[in-house]
Amino acid sequence: MVEDKQKICGLFIPVLREMNGFRNILKLDYWKDREIVYIIFATGDQMVVDAGGTAAEMIEDIMKIIQKERLHKPGKAKALSQINI
Repeated sequence: MVEDKQKICGLFIPVLREMNGFRNILKLDYWKDREIVYIIFATGDQMVVDAGGTAAEMIEDIMKIIQKERLHKPGKAKALSQINI
């Protein structure tokens, strides 16, 4: 079975919004051709996450990057990139 990573991102947004510190996430936009996910916040800030591998690994990478940023800047996300675009 092929994983629909965009659908999984869409289903994951409500879960993130239920967690403290992630309520301002507007969109997780998966780009299949580049194997990346843009995390877009209400503030206009964006983060880019490597989405290669399985959907479970993608979710894990999303959580790692947003938790890391939240620890550095509580309550506010800042543009971050794990990969060169």
